[in-house]
Amino acid sequence: MSPRSVALSIADIVFSVSSDDPDLDMCISNDVHQFLTDPVEPHIALTARWENLARQTIDGSVTFDSGSVWRVYENEGEYIFSFTRDDDGKVPYKIARVNKTFTGGEVLLNRCAFSTENAVDPLEYPLDELIYTNYLTREKGIEVHACGVVDTAGRGHLFLGASGAGKTTVATLWGEKESITVLSDDRIVLRFEDDTVWMYGTPWHGEAELACPARAPLAKVYFLKQSIENRMLTISSAEAAARMMSCSFLPLYNAPAIDYALQFVENTVGRVPCCVFEFEKAATTIPYIAAHSQ
Repeated sequence: MSPRSVALSIADIVFSVSSDDPDLDMCISNDVHQFLTDPVEPHIALTARWENLARQTIDGSVTFDSGSVWRVYENEGEYIFSFTRDDDGKVPYKIARVNKTFTGGEVLLNRCAFSTENAVDPLEYPLDELIYTNYLTREKGIEVHACGVVDTAGRGHLFLGASGAGKTTVATLWGEKESITVLSDDRIVLRFEDDTVWMYGTPWHGEAELACPARAPLAKVYFLKQSIENRMLTISSAEAAARMMSCSFLPLYNAPAIDYALQFVENTVGRVPCCVFEFEKAATTIPYIAAHSQ
């Protein structure tokens, strides 16, 4: 029997989806199973049901177009996320209507777009991450494009960079060491608690498929650059803030969220040592980090 309600806990934020539709067999992607939790008093609560989306009209103006499968519209009191496939033409396979605080809403699934033999994940990526990051930037924290590692002393090391910068390489090298925890090889959440910056694992992993729901206090930030040798370069707080903003997942259509993220990043680089880490893809990388990160 399919579940009527499921919930994820990501960076101590609980995100649930439930359904009263007796014809909807609901499931959750294997990638997020480690993050499952009890659906009690969620911070974000969505419902899901089948709907004939060919008859649905989206009221509102296009606020952002991803250029791929999704668009977001803004209407009075809500945001509307529309998801289409190339072979479906203009009819969405899924629509999510979410309130302006991203604490609640509904997911409408176009029955014609899904196999009748398989259960459906209403939160299937990228919807889960989109709603989560929008809620997060309502003064809760930020998500960054980074590999996050917890060393044997329990300290968090954050390695930021765009695709191809070497996050997966670093994660793999760390993952070969005993008593080391890789929180993610691609996406990390940062939050403040008692004047400490904490980094959390997320289910949205990269090529190495490394993800863990743990957290650690952030000890150092590294902006990755591949090189022929290992070297750490000191940078100014202004440069560190600019680099971190460029690696952040932000709702660019929401000005208050951007303002919050700017302040969050400024506070983070003011508390945590930052550097540009030029590194070689070799076993020497991890000992070098250990020797220069005390």
